[in-house]
Amino acid sequence: MTLNVVVAHKPEAQGIINGLSLGRDPDYPNHAVYAGDNVRLGICGTGYQRCRSMTAILKSGLPSFANGQCDFWLNYGTAGSSEFKVGELVIADSVNYPSQSRQWKMACFPEDVSFSALNQARVCTVDNVEEMYKGNKVYEMEAAGMLSVLEEAGCLHRSVVLKLVSDGPDDTVKDQSRKKMIELLDQSGPSVQLLVHALQKHAMEKITESAN
Repeated sequence: MTLNVVVAHKPEAQGIINGLSLGRDPDYPNHAVYAGDNVRLGICGTGYQRCRSMTAILKSGLPSFANGQCDFWLNYGTAGSSEFKVGELVIADSVNYPSQSRQWKMACFPEDVSFSALNQARVCTVDNVEEMYKGNKVYEMEAAGMLSVLEEAGCLHRSVVLKLVSDGPDDTVKDQSRKKMIELLDQSGPSVQLLVHALQKHAMEKITESAN
């Protein structure tokens, strides 16, 4: 089985690419897809539809989901919040997409990969940059795109949404610079890589189980 990672932008992906020694996948010459040992990473660009398209592209290159043997999926990227501090990592316990009145409850997947050290919160996918940071939600622009495809494939139980809080009421999107964002991503890199390594290991263990 494969761990599939979907991110919006190259700076968000760079730590994972470096940490797992991923290289460009020649099977996808027209898309920004990187691959390594049981891992593929697709860079989709901003927004619901682009994330949905990349998820569908990655899914189309996988074996059929026979007997419920879905691959594993991670959406990682930056987000805004008034509840959490800039630099904190958040795992989604649910994701909603108001534009389509849709909501997904996230399973505690996988059981043997601990998320106990991370914050959990409701993630809200929006179509435009959110600057009001209403309530205790974490705002971003892609997660619902991935989940909408996985729901159709019956694979929501094999998905994780991980967000790095990059802005909030005291540090808005308008205050961000590319240098500041890269520094923030670099600081969170080791924690993100540990989680990705754990999910990669989980995927490889499932391959071994299937072979036996």
